[in-house]
Amino acid sequence: CAVYNQGILISDKSGAQVIADYYQPYFNREWDGFHGTFYTPPDKYSGHPAVLRSGDIFQIGFQLFTGYGEYAMPEHKYLLKYCIEQLLADPVLTFERIPSTARVSVTAKENMEMIHIKVTYPELRGKYNVIEEHSVLHGGVVSIKGDSAKAVYIAPTQQPLAYELIDGYIRIPLPEIEGYMMVVVEH
Repeated sequence: CAVYNQGILISDKSGAQVIADYYQPYFNREWDGFHGTFYTPPDKYSGHPAVLRSGDIFQIGFQLFTGYGEYAMPEHKYLLKYCIEQLLADPVLTFERIPSTARVSVTAKENMEMIHIKVTYPELRGKYNVIEEHSVLHGGVVSIKGDSAKAVYIAPTQQPLAYELIDGYIRIPLPEIEGYMMVVVEH
């Protein structure tokens, strides 16, 4: 992935795992008064890693969040996702075919868990973030940790949902969701 912000050179120590290498750019970005260069192809390996892991610590030699915020590089988001997945090898909730703009969360009460799936997202309109239209999700799947379920249904209608038990998870294929849906798993 390309890096457009200043970073630091990091060095690996014994026991650290190199996740990504840093390659020097073919030339430094510059502005000649008329033309600027933005993307510069890689030239050669710098001899330094770009990302290291030591135990539960990841060290990233560039400004990951600032870079994503300013330049919207999807590779920066994928790197963060990779790091989180490595640290949470056994998550409470997983999902398939749900876009990154959606929000999936879990709340619990007594002998039930409620999975909230929100597929709408605010868009900037002037100085306000608004939701003008409801997005529709097709073919999404959520899986929540568990070995058994008494019932799985949509709230508040209590429409039952099919589910299967796979490797310590309750896997629930979702119906079409327009905007928001709450799925209840009773134990």
